[in-house]
Amino acid sequence: MGAAVPLRSPVTPRRIRITGLTLRRTLLNAAQPGGAFLTGELAFADDASGFDYAAATYTSATSGQQLTLRFSRYGSSFRSGLVSGTVVSSALLPPQAAPGSWQLTSLLVVDWAGTTLDHAV
Repeated sequence: MGAAVPLRSPVTPRRIRITGLTLRRTLLNAAQPGGAFLTGELAFADDASGFDYAAATYTSATSGQQLTLRFSRYGSSFRSGLVSGTVVSSALLPPQAAPGSWQLTSLLVVDWAGTTLDHAV
């Protein structure tokens, strides 16, 4: 008799998806007293373990300065369930920030199982 060959079932990869990334305001004046806050809302869906954290990095088109919004499953800005929902983050755009356009240049999202979505724009 021959050796038995174990059958392997197909493995479905875990996925985390971004269903939306919006900014509360798109026109900010960093020169105002105290600077200005960039606030974003990230909508997500994950098929298994749930959202853990994310980072959206914006880069000035004129100076190369960067500002990162960090989203976390911890804190009061987390809404809905871990598998799908929204999370809000704010970051201070300091008074010395370059004027002009800032663009989303990278997005990193990690779910609770460690699955990573890393996208350079």
